[in-house]
Amino acid sequence: MEKIFIWEQNLVLFFGQLNNKFLDYLFIFVSYLGELAFVWWVAAAAALFLDKKQGKRVFVLFLILVLLHVIVVDLVFRYTLYRPRPYILFPEIQKIARFWESSSFPSGHVIMATAAGILFSRYYPKFTIPIIVFVILTIFSRFWLGMHYLTDILAGVGLGIVFITFVLYLNKRWLGKGLNGRK
Repeated sequence: MEKIFIWEQNLVLFFGQLNNKFLDYLFIFVSYLGELAFVWWVAAAAALFLDKKQGKRVFVLFLILVLLHVIVVDLVFRYTLYRPRPYILFPEIQKIARFWESSSFPSGHVIMATAAGILFSRYYPKFTIPIIVFVILTIFSRFWLGMHYLTDILAGVGLGIVFITFVLYLNKRWLGKGLNGRK
């Protein structure tokens, strides 16, 4: 999986050489919020404790998303489809965030941002705009910080959509009205 397309390399190098302290700090902060799906765990816990109507369902669906991520991404993709992160291959990309040696393919931050963003937007539509903003910032942070190539990001969005589609199917098919809230 070490194949890197020239256009992808050029895009990564373009973003990796930009300098803007405000964006550096913003994207580092966004990246840390997405690390280990922290912001989504907080949202899931808030749903569980604050929403008596559908919070339990949202929390369980989120747990299923996390389980899918761990099995498919952390245990399968990261070891079978290894690709070095851009800042490892290209020293001209300034290293300004946490150093990760794991595979850049696919972007775990983007998978969880996409899947959890759709989940929480579905159950809490009044938060859709801030969720979309956070997802977009997460996507751009992965480029800006030199963590991923465009195909890592696109694969992350695609897998996030696949994961949430599967989880919502399970919800409709097997969880039914067994947990609180809507299907």
